[in-house]
Amino acid sequence: MRYKILLVVIPILIITAGFLGFTSYFSAKNGITGIAKEFLGFKLQDIYKYAAQQNNFIKNMDLASDPTLFLNTKRSVGDYATTVINSPTGGFVGVTLSNNLEIVSMTNFNTKDSAEMIKKFDGKTSGWVEFDSDGKQYVGVFIDFSDWHMVFVILEDRNTFYRTVNEILDFLFIILSASLVVSTILLLIFIARITSPINKFVRTIQDITSNMDLTKRVKIYYPDEIGVLGFYFNNMIAELEGAYNQIKNYAYQTVLAKKKEERIRFIFQKFVPQEVINQVLNLASDSMLIGARQKVSIFFSDIRGFTTISESLRPEELVLSLNSYFDRMVRIIINKHGTIDKFIGDAIMAIFGAPLVRPDDAESAVSAAIMNSDAIEEFNQGQRASGKIEFKIGIGINTGDAIVGNIGSEQKIDYTVIGDTVNLASRLEGLTKMYHMPIIISEFTKDEIQPGKFHFRELDTVRVKGKNKPVKIYCPMALEKAKPLVQYLNSFHTALSQYYDGKFKEAKNEFSRLFKERPEDEICQLYIERCDYLILNPPKEWEGVETMTTK
Repeated sequence: MRYKILLVVIPILIITAGFLGFTSYFSAKNGITGIAKEFLGFKLQDIYKYAAQQNNFIKNMDLASDPTLFLNTKRSVGDYATTVINSPTGGFVGVTLSNNLEIVSMTNFNTKDSAEMIKKFDGKTSGWVEFDSDGKQYVGVFIDFSDWHMVFVILEDRNTFYRTVNEILDFLFIILSASLVVSTILLLIFIARITSPINKFVRTIQDITSNMDLTKRVKIYYPDEIGVLGFYFNNMIAELEGAYNQIKNYAYQTVLAKKKEERIRFIFQKFVPQEVINQVLNLASDSMLIGARQKVSIFFSDIRGFTTISESLRPEELVLSLNSYFDRMVRIIINKHGTIDKFIGDAIMAIFGAPLVRPDDAESAVSAAIMNSDAIEEFNQGQRASGKIEFKIGIGINTGDAIVGNIGSEQKIDYTVIGDTVNLASRLEGLTKMYHMPIIISEFTKDEIQPGKFHFRELDTVRVKGKNKPVKIYCPMALEKAKPLVQYLNSFHTALSQYYDGKFKEAKNEFSRLFKERPEDEICQLYIERCDYLILNPPKEWEGVETMTTK
């Protein structure tokens, strides 16, 4: 009887535990693998849409026959895929069915690998693919992009893709092995007393395996060997239930984390340097996107006389010129660690100091402004060569505290900045036309920059509309450009000091002399006209402050 019971019970325990373990394993594997496949498919659809947009763009612009542009378009798809996939062990491939590798954004992948891969397509236009090549194992998803006569594929190393599932299998194997060993030992020691309770024990086990209900437990009738076995079995089921719930929770949290990363990348990827996006994701700080007060440098750039420009160009020419202009300006701003806040018609608003703060944000903003001012000259060379009107820009920069974060409604929300600091920067940009200067910054921005980085030409002390407190304004200059003008700029500062002191005749004489020396420096003419007015209409109380009545 003892050996008969042993021969019956041990196989039941092994089969039951194995069935539970491997059922849990395959359920977890199917769940995690399904989610991972869907996520790869989501990324591939994103890349597919991007490629379709690029293809439609060059078709609509009638540029599809340009081989260089077409090659650059394919490269841009590869670059975009690298950003979307962001995997050290995987990548993106665009290949023709004749095994021409057109786009490759992963290392150690060659035509031999792609040949093995193409065999697995089996004539399908999309789906899942697994293949081996020279000891390398890959899994991935593919879709046919008929416009370019190629197949887009996202690949991942097979071991990396199934790593979590294999770890779960090892963990389940250890638990099942330990549980079976304990159960067998208890049976061998106390089998003589296993009679009626063992039948109830087996029925409970059968009930659990048939219904796959891990919440059920073995009922313990006596505190004997059968009771101990029941106790350990219940612990094993509880551990399996906990492990299964952990697997489900892990899969859920993985999806949430990916969605969060996608949301952050979607907000910033077109307007923020890639390194900033990576730092935000590494810091895992949602608070960086919530409203907070912090010091920032606000950058406003606007095209002067844009209405005249728009009237002189055909719509398609205007769009091409604007896109070329924005591309140059935005690339410089992003390279200087600025964040593009928004485009306001032909104006650019950028933030330096959010979402990540750098010690040299003000310096970076001024440097970007000077580089933009230089870049517009190069841009205008192309405008002149094509017989188009030239662009002139004005840039205003201010530094101070502002509210930064996600601002908007449930229907539309943007990462932006608001406050008086922003308003003053906008006013300064508007003053560039009046003072005939390409760049105007506030004294608050100047004070944030270490001496010796730029030459700052003081222009005036102004009280902008809506503000009571006056602010000094400056035009920053690169040191190499200011060096030949040091004597002239010092003389200008002397004349400006005389103007501040109310010595209008002396100031006028000095400004007149400077204007004769450099008639292109139109700010001197501005001060000559002011001095003429003040000489005829002496002020009762002179502050040396120019009050602006318009925005």
